[in-house]
Amino acid sequence: MPEADAAGIRAGGIRQRKVENLRSWPHFHSWLMSLIKFDQHTPSA
Repeated sequence: MPEADAAGIRAGGIRQRKVENLRSWPHFHSWLMSLIKFDQHTPSA
């Protein structure tokens, strides 16, 4: 089943990407903080 193989490879790629995201956590954290700040400046409807 090539579809199942592709799905497995994709899942493995996502897992690998999560590890890479953890490595670049400071960058993600600063992005998250800027997102929260932006959120506070936006009036909630």
